[in-house]
Amino acid sequence: MEMDKYKILKTFADIHRDSPLSKVIVKDKITYIYCDNNSEFWWNYALVDHIISDNELKEIEEYFISKDRRSSIYFSDDEKNMPLKNILQKKGYKIVAKDVWLFWDKPAPEIEDSNIVEIINNKDFEKWINTFIESYPKNDPKNPYGEQTEFSEVLKKSWQAKSDNNDKYYLLYNKQIPVATAILTSHNKMGYISAVGSIPSVRGKGFGKKISLHCVKESFKQKNKYHFLATEKGDYPHDFYQRIGFEPKFTSYLFTKK
Repeated sequence: MEMDKYKILKTFADIHRDSPLSKVIVKDKITYIYCDNNSEFWWNYALVDHIISDNELKEIEEYFISKDRRSSIYFSDDEKNMPLKNILQKKGYKIVAKDVWLFWDKPAPEIEDSNIVEIINNKDFEKWINTFIESYPKNDPKNPYGEQTEFSEVLKKSWQAKSDNNDKYYLLYNKQIPVATAILTSHNKMGYISAVGSIPSVRGKGFGKKISLHCVKESFKQKNKYHFLATEKGDYPHDFYQRIGFEPKFTSYLFTKK
């Protein structure tokens, strides 16, 4: 059965709907994602699954102007969407992200994960967030995302306002030292894996793989149909996840107004 790419991206957007820090607004056939606490385009965009008209583009641009954000548009590589690339470029947009969505299509992994704990209190969350920040140092060739100080502030606020158990924060220990992080978000029978990182001193020892597969294992326990994550082609994480068993299924594009 062919994968419904738009449904995957819509579910990803709906994950933000559950966040107290983001808003998801559906108007006709356009889904708007807006974040109060972060002005970057990957937190503020319009998700579409059709060739938008000039009037729709005008409405999108007016919406983001009203929010003091750059107009950004996100769509999958479905053949019907491909003319959007040229249309947007002619309208002054440029491509800023090309996401590859990778899925786990195998049975639930069997791993020994006694050293991985789920974060349930503020004290342990402090350990989690500090490990996450340490896992994304500046000028790291294996880290295409750069320092994550700003994103860590979003995660802190999200944790403080957390009112449900859709997000599962995991921390992996090595000899009582926290060395790797991950988040599993379950929504609409889909398990989305994010914030995976390991501190530089333990790179290459299998901790990133272990905590990633732990998330897959837990996603199976949540009865999710899909277990997936997103990377950018050509970056180290993209190759890493394929090596440990994830398979790329489709690509999506983010365009923003110059």
